Parts: sequence; structure tokens; C-alpha cells
Amino acid sequence: MNCDTPSAGGGAEQDAYEGRLAEAFELATDRSDRAGRHRRFGCALALFDRLAVEEPARPEPRLGEAICELGLGRPYRARQALAAARSRGLGAANDRSPAPEAGEALLADVVEAEILLELAQLDAARMVLDRLVGQDGEARAADVHTLNGRLELAQGEVAAAVRHMGGALAHDADHPPAHHLRGEIWAASGDLRTALNAYDRAVALDPEAPAFRLSRARVRLDLGDVDGASADLAVLERMFAEGFADPVCIAAARTLGAAAEAAARGRRNDGDR
Repeated sequence: MNCDTPSAGGGAEQDAYEGRLAEAFELATDRSDRAGRHRRFGCALALFDRLAVEEPARPEPRLGEAICELGLGRPYRARQALAAARSRGLGAANDRSPAPEAGEALLADVVEAEILLELAQLDAARMVLDRLVGQDGEARAADVHTLNGRLELAQGEVAAAVRHMGGALAHDADHPPAHHLRGEIWAASGDLRTALNAYDRAVALDPEAPAFRLSRARVRLDLGDVDGASADLAVLERMFAEGFADPVCIAAARTLGAAAEAAARGRRNDGDR
């Protein structure tokens, strides 16, 4: 993975800039290649940082920075980057923009809603998600349904969360966050076996998502699968080493790790008797 894309000289400078901007967005938003996600986010972030320095008035590099910071588990930094993008006219007519799929404004709102959910700012997240209802967001429909489902579940509205989960899967049967949401719904209802099946599907579709691994490790430990939980926690430790820095996730993983170690010790002691 090369983060050192050179600039072109002469009359090709602007074309080269647009090409590097498109490359950075591809790195940051590619869902087909899950491997090395956190290294990829770090690489894309370095590209966006350089592009922002080269053309400080452009909003697109700041949007890219927000996507990468969120992907690296740093929602506060993501919020700052998104605010910088909006202050530079994000979403204004710009035929040069390489922002993917349904356009800058929709992508920015989806990113903002996820940031606010990560920060547990539920009322603010509701306002952004309500704004998304009126947009032509077919390309992001599964994301929007899943984010709405997460919000509803966080506010105890399980039936509404189930409806949004179904809506997300109707748009994309292999949408990893929707399967994770399905697991969260079942876990909240106390059906840990069914929750585990949903988490297994989410992890199979996206093995590099820390939240999926953490949820599965927790349920595995609750079901007595100490080895399985420890395996997920080991993967999480590798992600932390690669740059994922969400302190809430890290603290939860370390707490689960201590519980798994205690359970493993208890099992060994029982075996020695």
C-alpha cells in the first residue's frame, strides 16, 4: 500500500490533484477489500492531509479526513474534520468532486449521523437522520436504515429497530452492519444463541470491523466459549496495534480480556482437581 503518491508538474497539476483525491476516496470507502482496513484508513488519511495542505479551500479532503478518523475510532476528530468540510462549502455544486456514490451532501450526512451515534448524541443523530429521509439516498439506503435501527435500539424502541434492520437487509442482504444490528437486537432480548449467529454472519462479511468482534467476544464469553472469545479479543488487539484507537472499544476489550483470562484460569483449576 503506497501512501506516497507524487504530484505531477506543469499543466497536469490540477488533473493530478483530482486523481489523487479520487484515489484517496477509493482507499477510504472501498468496501470490497476488508483486509488491512486500519492501515488503509491511515494511508488514505495521510493522502487527504497532504491534499488539504495543497488546496486549503477545498472541502473534499476534509470530508475524507472525517471518514478516515471515524474508521480509525476517533469520532471527535472526525467531527472536527466534518465541520471543517462544511465550513468550506461541502455539498455545493462541484463537477470535479470525486466523492463516491450518491454525492457529497448525502455521504456527509451519513458520516455525521454515525459520528453522533458513536458519541451517544442521540437527539442530534435523530435530527440528521430525519434530514436524510427526504434525500434521494438509494445508494446509501442500507446505511441509513442501519443507523436508524441503531438509534431506535439505543432509545429502547426495539420494534422500530427491527423494522429498520429489515429495511437495511431488504436493500442489501449482505450488509455487514445490518447483521451486526440484528445481533444487537437479539442480544438485547436475551437470545444469545441467535445473536451469536447474527454476529457470526457480520464477522464473516467484515472480519475487520472492531465492533463486530467485540460484540461476538462478549456473547461468546457469556455462552462459556472462552477460547472463541479469546480469539476475537486477540484479533482486536491486532487492530489496536494497527491504529484503531476508540478508547471505549479498547477499554471494553481489555475488560473482556481480563474476564476471559479469569474464566480460563478457573477452567484450568477445575481440571487440576
